[in-house]
Amino acid sequence: MIKTKIINNKKVYITDKHHYLLIPWSNYRNQIGKSLLLFTLDHHNDWNEPFNSYAYNSDKMAHDKEKAQNELDKIDISVPDTIVDALQKLRYDEHIITAMRIDIFDKVVIISYDSYDDHPIPYEIDKFRESWRPGKSNQNMTVPKRPYTYPDSDIYVPENLCWI
Repeated sequence: MIKTKIINNKKVYITDKHHYLLIPWSNYRNQIGKSLLLFTLDHHNDWNEPFNSYAYNSDKMAHDKEKAQNELDKIDISVPDTIVDALQKLRYDEHIITAMRIDIFDKVVIISYDSYDDHPIPYEIDKFRESWRPGKSNQNMTVPKRPYTYPDSDIYVPENLCWI
């Protein structure tokens, strides 16, 4: 289910069921005793809210935040069974924010193919977007050039045009 490779003395995990990575991630986090940095490569961002599917209320056509938080509160990263229980209710793309909320990671860098925009939004781009006027002539506006200035964030996603 999860393939492990050692590259430059670092464990690299490869899996199709991404949320199952919470098990080795929590084990490693517990071994070193502090939050980790995640560097992930994927086709898309994988940052849906924890228990997004499980806590969806079809009657209200909305995500039940309280139900999701209750499930999140049940997870104790030092008790493997609580993670195994959570895996039954988590789905694809819900693992990164979950891992941050339960203190496995404190910073995340996501390199993804379909990331069409930086996250967080650079100050220069944000200002440019604010000044854009739909339906008006914007011909004299110049798109800001790199380098950009970024606000503090816990998740970083460079746009797909970024060279690494």
